[in-house]
Amino acid sequence: MLDIIADGITLGAVYALVATGFSLIFRTMGLFNIAQGHLLALAPYVLYALMTDHGWSFWSAAVGAVALMGAIAAATHVLLLRRLLGREHWAAIMVTVGLVIVLEAVMEILWGSNSFQLDTPWELRRVVVGGVETTNVGIASVMVAIVAIGTLAVTFQGTTFGARLRAAATNPRLAAVSGVNINLMFAVTWAIAGVLAAVAGIEYASVTVAGPALVGLGLRSFPAALVGGLDSLPGSAVGGLIVGITESWAVSQFGAEAADAAVFAVLIVALTLRPHGVLGRAHAQRV
Repeated sequence: MLDIIADGITLGAVYALVATGFSLIFRTMGLFNIAQGHLLALAPYVLYALMTDHGWSFWSAAVGAVALMGAIAAATHVLLLRRLLGREHWAAIMVTVGLVIVLEAVMEILWGSNSFQLDTPWELRRVVVGGVETTNVGIASVMVAIVAIGTLAVTFQGTTFGARLRAAATNPRLAAVSGVNINLMFAVTWAIAGVLAAVAGIEYASVTVAGPALVGLGLRSFPAALVGGLDSLPGSAVGGLIVGITESWAVSQFGAEAADAAVFAVLIVALTLRPHGVLGRAHAQRV
């Protein structure tokens, strides 16, 4: 059982990174980015293409793939969503749905249903920590998630940039009058979310494969964000751990086919008992 929990924690670290991207965008724009999980799936493909077709080293290709996902996410806001600010949220959500379809088409056209093994510069090794067996990459994934989420939480709450982001999220018009560049703040937020998704995808693909299955991994990141609380960065970590451990246990008991069912069952139960998430805040609304 301890090994199952350890595997769940390493998987939860990947989910937590993607869920943090969901949380950042929701906190600043009140929008749920449906395409976040597909950026996770696309990044390993791009990394593989840069390595095999253009001869880049792993680290150079990884930086290139991460930068491209950040650019795609930022461009989504600058070119498309910026024009929808102040309008109904369903319009912006439909734009992200359209982006999902475009990204899926791009992956299908360029790589089809093929899966590719990434040539990583490290060797995957089993590691025993306190009697619990895990992997060196799993430990690294957890550390990356802790550093990334911790840094963003501190930045959001304790820096001038974070204060401007909060101001833009709370009252965009007042923030703009006060000299805050609203569009820049939102574009940076989208870029960070894209980078987090890319890092998560590359981490996971480095121990599995770059392939269509990563789309399913991205879809299972939705429950992690919702379970933890969309308006809470620490909630992203908590939601990722809950979903990761649940999926790890379900797969160990019933096989890989149980992954989706278990994850979304947790989502249903969590939202029924606590609709705003484990660490999310309930917002009162006059009716």
